[in-house]
Amino acid sequence: MQQYQRLRFHIRMTFEDLKMRINPAWYESRAQELAGIAEQQEFRSLAEELDREYEECIRSEPVLQLENTMLFSGGYKKRKCNFLTARHYRRSVQKVYSWALEHGFDTFIVDESTPVGLLALEIFLALRNNGETFRLYALRTKYIGQRKSYRLISETNVELALMEASCDYSYQLLDKQQMRQKIISQISAWYDEKGLHVAEQYTKSEHPI
Repeated sequence: MQQYQRLRFHIRMTFEDLKMRINPAWYESRAQELAGIAEQQEFRSLAEELDREYEECIRSEPVLQLENTMLFSGGYKKRKCNFLTARHYRRSVQKVYSWALEHGFDTFIVDESTPVGLLALEIFLALRNNGETFRLYALRTKYIGQRKSYRLISETNVELALMEASCDYSYQLLDKQQMRQKIISQISAWYDEKGLHVAEQYTKSEHPI
């Protein structure tokens, strides 16, 4: 049933895209109509509220600790992590998680825009539901329309929003400079389709995979 709902969602989005291509004049007139609404007080109030929420989001951004923070990302271009190999990567992520706990990691960042990150996000949320305790942050490095899933039929925007809401914090779309400054410089281990990568203090013999 869930697969069917996902399929309906993506078919509807595809038709919307086709309508925009076939009749761009209608969409242009609709955009102008919406632009007129922007002058109304109600719209301005909404815009101000969104600005306040954005500022609050920035203020609540977590302070990462280099020695205990790990990133899960990868597979955006080649997508070795897919619906055929998901079982392998699921076991691999769970094994890396056990290794991470043994080495003092308690903060995990998952890039939901990539197949590996999305898979890890689902695993970590399941672990939390089973009583595991750790900090979990969602990360978005691509626009929703550009993201890649490991599933044959990708998740809907609503599903992603619900998963994001279950995390302790969600980093919204970051450019390359922000990614280096806020994330890459603050992690000492990361996992991608090639496996686990860690700082120099861990030897290869300690790697779980």
